[in-house]
Amino acid sequence: LEDYTQNRLLSLKAHFFADRGDVSKALFEKTQYATWAEEWYSAYKASADMSINIEPRHAAYAYGFAGDAAKALFETTQNIEWAKRWYEAAHLSAEMTSIIDPRHSAIVSGIAGNAATAVYKETRQREWYSRAILSYRIFLNYYDLNPNPELKSLAEYAESTIRFLKNRLPPLRK
Repeated sequence: LEDYTQNRLLSLKAHFFADRGDVSKALFEKTQYATWAEEWYSAYKASADMSINIEPRHAAYAYGFAGDAAKALFETTQNIEWAKRWYEAAHLSAEMTSIIDPRHSAIVSGIAGNAATAVYKETRQREWYSRAILSYRIFLNYYDLNPNPELKSLAEYAESTIRFLKNRLPPLRK
């Protein structure tokens, strides 16, 4: 009973943090102040981190929302660290939903590919090139097995970005 009570309290706290993230997102959208987007990110990340062991489905989606905030911050600030956080959050969300929600997992993998591509364009580090390609391929594998007109433009974008990346990869050092 004590474990149940502790888990229930932690779950409630995680959901309150998610609500705080929703409010911060709305304030960011209204004001475009980066501080609200930072609060949006930190609230959802905290919600995900605290619920990962007791409510993994909530945590998986909360990481995705944290990723949305990190993307907004990257676009607002052009700080590459936010693009890295965008990737990490999207990647975690994709991994955690691969069994429970394969469609969501595939879409968020594509989003992780977008984040990794943004990091690669700035850093030219092969690690980010590889992460982008892998993320897009996960999405495309899902799409190939589940063709859907709603996802067609995303599939075309993933394919064109893979072609772009392959044309930009610097030669291997000897």
